[in-house]
Amino acid sequence: MRRSILPAVWIAVVVAVACHKSPPQTAVAPTEPDTAALAERQRADSIAAAAAARAREDSIRLAEQRHADSIASARQMQRELEASLTTLIHFDFDKAMIRVIDDSALDQKVALLRAGNRRAMAAKRYLADHGVDPSRIETVSYGEERPLDAGHNETAWAMNRNDQFVSITPSVVLVSP
Repeated sequence: MRRSILPAVWIAVVVAVACHKSPPQTAVAPTEPDTAALAERQRADSIAAAAAARAREDSIRLAEQRHADSIASARQMQRELEASLTTLIHFDFDKAMIRVIDDSALDQKVALLRAGNRRAMAAKRYLADHGVDPSRIETVSYGEERPLDAGHNETAWAMNRNDQFVSITPSVVLVSP
């Protein structure tokens, strides 16, 4: 009897294993992106990039326009100052007195010449106060006519506030102190 039970047990085990159903596996389909949402996102990104590029171009154009306006304004101011400085005054026949109608023209010249020359004069006074004969020093003010730095920002303006020294008698031999 033992022989008949053993094959029966084996058959039961094999049948049980064979009949056991494993849970159905759900097929995981590869996820496809929502093409409409992707297209809309790409469209929005494209619009944002175009707007940013336009804003950069507008900013550059505005900066260039301001720079051009600044240069034009400086040139116009320079022409006006030169016109004021070169305005003629007249004298009455055989007289050396300044006429009343020429007072304002001369007052403008005084203000311009003082403002343009004040830094050069400060350097000359300093040198004279320290023993240099003032007759050896000539001052010439170029103002905005000959800038070291043509830029239109604080750094350029700082560079342009300067005094330059040139020996006008090259035959003089300089001696180290």
